[in-house]
Amino acid sequence: MWEVILQNLLQVEKKENIWVETKTDVSKNNLAKKYWINIWVNLNENILRAPTGGAPTDIIFLLIKPQQFKELYFEKFWENKIIFSFMAGINVKKISEKLKTKKIIRAMPNTPMLVWKWVIWYFVNNNKDIINRHLYNNYENYFRKIFSKNSSLIKCETEDKIDKITALSGSGPAYYYFITEILKQKAIEFWFSKKESENIANNTFIWASKLLEKSQEKVEILRKNITSKWWTTQKALETFEKNWFWEKFKEGIDEAYKRAKNLT
Repeated sequence: MWEVILQNLLQVEKKENIWVETKTDVSKNNLAKKYWINIWVNLNENILRAPTGGAPTDIIFLLIKPQQFKELYFEKFWENKIIFSFMAGINVKKISEKLKTKKIIRAMPNTPMLVWKWVIWYFVNNNKDIINRHLYNNYENYFRKIFSKNSSLIKCETEDKIDKITALSGSGPAYYYFITEILKQKAIEFWFSKKESENIANNTFIWASKLLEKSQEKVEILRKNITSKWWTTQKALETFEKNWFWEKFKEGIDEAYKRAKNLT
């Protein structure tokens, strides 16, 4: 994900203004050769430091795992910066307490960003202690400038929606892949080869999603169009409903939402 975000940033920002931290000389050399940006190596896995002399950085992109945020020590270089956080489950309050700043935009993209077909939901901290509101609004505009070209941006009026989006759309692709895995496994049980089973499951998922993308119909109508009364699809859906598949699926999303609010 971080590399896709970097590629978006490079479309609006000069290379000499971008700094990236890495852990090894190998990754440093690879990134330098590929993007020609400023890179520094930080061998201490528990401390996020500025490069020698300090980077002239106004905005920090937090692209680390939630558990890393809890474990890391951030030196004073990080204090009072603009923070663009892409971490699930780490709310504005926790970021503010650790990095000593109120200037935070918290964002949640979904994995289709890897093929440049993504949606980003974001929340802007409207803390009343932020004095220069005009300046901060400029950074929200900058955030939108970075990502609006290649993604749909949706602003959330409450931070709670970010946690709900995490459970719905952030985790959502995994739910579809899970159903695809089930379809593949069932094809194998029907004595199709592994390759045939993968083709059946993957192509069913891919082309159903393309139909949904291109069609003018709502998803409920598309589903009903396939579900002829008394025939095969109807029988399968009745079995799912009888075994509480819908409710269990929604319960799983509820649990994901609870975890998103309590990752640390």
